[in-house]
Amino acid sequence: MDSDPEYEDGQLMKHIYKLPPLLGWMGVMLILGPVLQFVPSISWQDGPVANAMAWHDRQRIEQVVLLMVGAVSLASIWRMRQMEILNRLPRTSLLLLILGFSLGALSAGFSDFIRYAWLEWSTSLLLVSLSLLLAWEAHADQIGFDRWAVRLLILVMVVISIRVLMGYMAAMLEGLRVDSVKLFTGVFSNRRVFGQVASMAIPLLAYPLLSNADWKPWQRVMLLGLLSVWWMLAIASGTRGTWMAIGVASVVLLMVAWRHAWPWVRIQLVALMFGLILYGLLFVLLPDRFYPDALVENRLGNLTDLAGRGAIWSMSLMQIQTHPWLGIGPMHMAAVLGHVASHPHNLLLQLCAEWGIPAALALLIPMLWGVARLLLWLRRGSDPLLVSVTAALLAAGAQAMVDGVFVMPYTQLWLILVAGWAIGIHMRKVDALRGRPVMAMTIKPWLISLVMVASLALMLWGVFPEILHRVEYTKAYLDAGHDAIPPRFWMVGPIP
Repeated sequence: MDSDPEYEDGQLMKHIYKLPPLLGWMGVMLILGPVLQFVPSISWQDGPVANAMAWHDRQRIEQVVLLMVGAVSLASIWRMRQMEILNRLPRTSLLLLILGFSLGALSAGFSDFIRYAWLEWSTSLLLVSLSLLLAWEAHADQIGFDRWAVRLLILVMVVISIRVLMGYMAAMLEGLRVDSVKLFTGVFSNRRVFGQVASMAIPLLAYPLLSNADWKPWQRVMLLGLLSVWWMLAIASGTRGTWMAIGVASVVLLMVAWRHAWPWVRIQLVALMFGLILYGLLFVLLPDRFYPDALVENRLGNLTDLAGRGAIWSMSLMQIQTHPWLGIGPMHMAAVLGHVASHPHNLLLQLCAEWGIPAALALLIPMLWGVARLLLWLRRGSDPLLVSVTAALLAAGAQAMVDGVFVMPYTQLWLILVAGWAIGIHMRKVDALRGRPVMAMTIKPWLISLVMVASLALMLWGVFPEILHRVEYTKAYLDAGHDAIPPRFWMVGPIP
């Protein structure tokens, strides 16, 4: 992120119009997700279960609004941009994506609960489409996109930090026990969602610390402090997936490109050290000195415990064996797993069981190829942005093998931002190497409009009956004595 006079000397507001439009929409949704409260009666009851349901459903509604705006825009004013980025994807990757979603459509058409299946299929297609449009913005605007994305990243991380730490301060001031589980209540439906976000945000925040931009010393200190606070919160949240995800990302980066990846790893180790110090101060020393001991979940003793995942993974494997070709239908593990869980907590098993093995391979191969290309670029030279974005993708992919990273609405927004940014960076490097864009194949604008309109119609068909009867569904679920379960589309995950 090199110096640009346009953005210096307090001229930020003068150039606010240069904010890429979709990135701006994403920024609004990512900021509002943890703070905006609406539809106060959505869960009908008070208490932690109802509160978790309300926050998850609100964040899902916000995501649906974004997808509606995105679908209409992609079908009209943005379709030429989408055509350009699709035509520039490698031919094999584009054909595999088309094949994967085509097989997923067949799976949805033959499924038992067709409305839910089409809802999942259309949502997935729209998320991928928005990610590709973000890639166009990242490629077209380049330095400008990077600047705005970093500002967005910092702002969202500050907002979430303030929201969580306000709960800590309230407990300390009122003389209450500090409960690490309750700290994340009112921000996310489950503290594990924070862990999923942290697995992508923590790697990305190292970029401004490593870049050659004209950050003043005090600004770099503040950024390091913010990164340390997030490490502290990650420790306090008890989410083992974050440790595993960033650990896997660090090991892969060091194995592939030690010299270029080590500065990123070093920054993370320094921030982790400060995070541990803050954790010891805020969650051990202060509560022990002034108030009752903090209630912090300690999961160090069960790092290898699958927390019930073994059972749902076995059930997923049974469905794969029974329905290997087309699967049981998108979202349909929520019907099979019932009240045990609403998704397998494993992206590979989820796609294979629900969409079928061929569709899963067709969708996963382009993802793996893309990450491999980023790692190849990383071996060729040092690029702090490339290291940070690749680390975020690796961490998200690793955590998706044990958690619902690709299921939670707020996390899905982070995923399409990171993935779009990564694809845009790849396009920049391809152009710099070849000196001209390479068109893989031709996708017609009218076809993009048709697919977007159809996807929007299918999503609305699946969404609106759920929204219109949300209060009744949730009230009946709670009145039956159920506890909160891992959500699928809505917080009450089982279907039908």
